[in-house]
Amino acid sequence: LYTMVGYDIGIVSEGSAFLNIAHPYFEKNPCELIFIAMHEVHHVGYVHYNPTFSFAEIERLSDLKDAVRYSTHLEGLAVYAPLRKRVETGCIVHEDYSALMDKEIAEQRRMQYFDLVTELERISDRTITDDDFGIFEPMSAKGKRLWYVTGAYMAKMIDERLGRKVLIDTVRQGPNSFFDLYNSMMTHSL
Repeated sequence: LYTMVGYDIGIVSEGSAFLNIAHPYFEKNPCELIFIAMHEVHHVGYVHYNPTFSFAEIERLSDLKDAVRYSTHLEGLAVYAPLRKRVETGCIVHEDYSALMDKEIAEQRRMQYFDLVTELERISDRTITDDDFGIFEPMSAKGKRLWYVTGAYMAKMIDERLGRKVLIDTVRQGPNSFFDLYNSMMTHSL
C-alpha cells in the first residue's frame, strides 16, 4: 500500500494499492482512510488471481457480460471485506455502506442491478456498440453504484450461508463461481 497525492481516492496498479491521502473525502471522513485502504488492498489480492480486463478487450457482448461479472465480484468483495469492522466502529458514512445498511435502498439497488443484467443476458452475442457501454454508468456511478452494493450483498449471503472459506475460494475460482454459488443459493431458498 502506497500513499499518493492527487488523482482518484484509491487505485490498484501492477500489484500495488495507492491511496490518495489528500482526497477531500478523507478530510471530511477521517475514519474512512483505513477502510478505503482495506478496499484497495483487497483489490490487490483479487487481481493477483483474476487479472484486470481492459476496455479495449471488450469487443463482443459476451466480453461485456464478463466485465460486468468481474467488476461485481471485484468491487462487491472489496466493499464486503471491511463491513463488519465498519459496523463495529460506526464508520458507515460511505454511500455503499449507507445503501447496504438500508434494507429498502439495498433491495432497490439489487433489483436495478439484476434487471440490467437480465436484460443484458437476453441479448444474443454480437459485436459491441458504443451504446452498450452505457451499462457502466449505473453500475459504478455515484448515487447508484449497483455492482458495489449488489456484489457486497451477494458476498454477505455467501459468507453467511456457506461460510467464509467458500467465499474466499471464489477469489481463486473467479467471478463465475461467485455468481453460480449465489444463484444456486437463491434458487434453493425459493
